[in-house]
Amino acid sequence: MQHSTLIATCLFNSSMVTSLDVGERIVRNVFDENFNGEFSKWNVSLPTKTAKSIIVGVGRAMRVDVRQFIADLTVISDELEPKLERSSDNDEPAEQSTTSDAVESSAKGFNGRT
Repeated sequence: MQHSTLIATCLFNSSMVTSLDVGERIVRNVFDENFNGEFSKWNVSLPTKTAKSIIVGVGRAMRVDVRQFIADLTVISDELEPKLERSSDNDEPAEQSTTSDAVESSAKGFNGRT
């Protein structure tokens, strides 16, 4: 799942937007207004287990801080990238238990963020 879709899903689950399309447009606007960088380079896919862990962690939060969520996903992706590269080099599944374990604690940080 791409970063923007992950955040849009959390916004939708929290009833902050009426559709994923609206949520993804909001993510793009917040990214463009607050971050230097190319959106397409940031908007990469996360492993399914990682994305699901984050969505569960956020749950139905009353408020989702999109700017902080973007920043946090950048950190998580930076931490996961070497693990995912090693996995593909060794022809192992990209979703190793160490990856999901490491992200589980990060996902809890998204819950109830204001």
